[in-house]
Amino acid sequence: MYTVYCDNSILYTPGVEELKLGDPVLKLEVNKTGSFSFTIYPDHLYYDQIERMKSIVRVEKDGSMLFRGRVISEEIGFYGEKDVTCEGCLAFLLDSRIRPFSYTGTPEGLFRQILSQHNADMENEPEKQFLPGDVTGWEAEAADAGEEEVFSVDSDKCESAWDSLNNHLLNELGGYLCVRYETDGVYLDYLKDFDQMSGQEIVFGENLLEYSRETDTDGVITALVPYGAQIKEEDSSGTSRSKKRVTIEEVNGGSDMISDPEAVERYGWILGSNTWNDIEEPGKLLAAAQEYLQEHTKLNVKLELSAADLSQMDASYDDFRLGQYVFVLEPAQNTLTLGKAYSTFTDETHKQNQQVSDLVTVINTVYADYITNDSVTSIVNDLYSRIEQTSEEILSTVGENYVTSDGFQEEISTQLSQ
Repeated sequence: MYTVYCDNSILYTPGVEELKLGDPVLKLEVNKTGSFSFTIYPDHLYYDQIERMKSIVRVEKDGSMLFRGRVISEEIGFYGEKDVTCEGCLAFLLDSRIRPFSYTGTPEGLFRQILSQHNADMENEPEKQFLPGDVTGWEAEAADAGEEEVFSVDSDKCESAWDSLNNHLLNELGGYLCVRYETDGVYLDYLKDFDQMSGQEIVFGENLLEYSRETDTDGVITALVPYGAQIKEEDSSGTSRSKKRVTIEEVNGGSDMISDPEAVERYGWILGSNTWNDIEEPGKLLAAAQEYLQEHTKLNVKLELSAADLSQMDASYDDFRLGQYVFVLEPAQNTLTLGKAYSTFTDETHKQNQQVSDLVTVINTVYADYITNDSVTSIVNDLYSRIEQTSEEILSTVGENYVTSDGFQEEISTQLSQ
């Protein structure tokens, strides 16, 4: 069950006519601010309470926070209805400014430094602050030596905390910024990878509704010219003039390039380059380049699927959440990450066909009419019998989306790099 709050008031809860919202759409995506939009009508109890850039809107599902953000726009229609758009709380990081700085240390140290400066700028607006959360996965390759990875950043810009985190951490090292809601506050985590596995599998013939696979060659290289940090050389006046960078020539037989013979045989010569501003030793640069090339000789495989969330019919199933891994059985034996794009829609204006309408009616009956256990069992069995049809029948009967208990419709788009 979904519930929507604006500040301390309930904007939406199922079954209450005075707290009805039209066309609520929740879109969540990793490393994006996310958005939530809806229409509110003049007869709503809190029609006049929503304030742009000030009101904090929250979306919860079964008591668990899915979204928290601020109202950024509203458009009033002919009959007084307001189309409201909210952006997620990661957008608060756009409101602060990180002054020019030089840093040498660990990714965790830089993350905490940027977050600390953001919180200092937001001292008078605590709702925009984040508690420093978990920073995991950034240990050095030589962790067995007990050494932490050290890297350097020089920034001559006064930029937002959001831009600083992206430019100096996510774009350089990868990883994910994750908002975590706890009883003592809102935490911001920086994770190299997700560590949660959904307890619900996606299985062909059970809850898999649609599946497609697309191979993309964008970004594929077969050879790499790597560069490290700038070499500092001083002239007679003591001024640093050099723009040369560390290369791998002295540890790579005089060549500044490495290649993957198998990839060259398969795709031909496709050269790329990358710069590591924090690496000053040719040996370390070569190791980083080899790892980078290994990742970029692989084709990108994009998997798109729709699945029925069985947790809406049986509480023993885990539901699908942003940033989880989920195991998929047939037609491809792969583990993929849900949440590259994870969207939630209402069913009221997005019905695909009469078959979907029938399915919505079944589910809404279970959750909205408080019918008997015998009737619930009958309806759920009927729904399972529909899901267990052949793949062609599923695609033609159910369509692309799956529908949740209180009228919200959810679809999942996912991407797997292989």
